[in-house]
Amino acid sequence: GTTPGMGLLPLETRYALPKRVLPVRARFAGLGAPWQPLAGIEAAAYEIRTGVTRLHPDAGDSAAGCAVVLRDERAEAIGWQSGSVMGLYAHGLLG
Repeated sequence: GTTPGMGLLPLETRYALPKRVLPVRARFAGLGAPWQPLAGIEAAAYEIRTGVTRLHPDAGDSAAGCAVVLRDERAEAIGWQSGSVMGLYAHGLLG
């Protein structure tokens, strides 16, 4: 089945094993306002996810405003931004 998300980012996640729980080094890039001060910051975090997240195929114009802003050391996307909303797979970065 499917479960709708909050609708804040034009993304979809396809759940699939294995669950990933691992330490990562993550680097912010390509950020827009209000998150621009984080650009270039690299930090240790831990990644928790099950599956793959990508732009929703029906996102339309909202996809243009959504960007990958955080990647792990394998260059996999683990963070996205659209305006003032940021969604991250990396935990422990901001606290």
